[in-house]
Amino acid sequence: MSTLYLIRHAESEANKGRILASRLPFPLTAEGKSDADLIASQLKEQVKIDRIISSPLIRTAQTAESFEEIYNLAKETDERITEQDLGIYKGMTYDEVKNYEAYETDPEKRWDWVPEGEGESYSMIARRIRAFFMDLQNSGKDENILIVTHAVAFRLI
Repeated sequence: MSTLYLIRHAESEANKGRILASRLPFPLTAEGKSDADLIASQLKEQVKIDRIISSPLIRTAQTAESFEEIYNLAKETDERITEQDLGIYKGMTYDEVKNYEAYETDPEKRWDWVPEGEGESYSMIARRIRAFFMDLQNSGKDENILIVTHAVAFRLI
């Protein structure tokens, strides 16, 4: 049986600006990159990692790069662990989105809420994440796997 290590990407420009990044290409901040390097070096002292799997978004890819360098491994990417598509709300700040009555602010009520404009509900995201984990389970391999993903994915995992 594999052992999974999950981390959320380090601080991105969207996090710093209190922006709903969704799937937009916000890179890490300098502090985020430094934090990713530090976490990677600390993890290396404690854990052997055989594989790194990352969401393909730039903030997770940049976080994973720190682990790639430390562990001398090439990361894999998987769309199924990417961030929620927030539809028309992506790119708005937390303050701006408060002006939209249709925006669901309560995570407990987002299971079936689909953001306007091609957004994803939590149940839609859970299906793709479940498929990802089922594929890992069915691989039959015994590995230590680092997974670099996003806040909503963590909430649903």
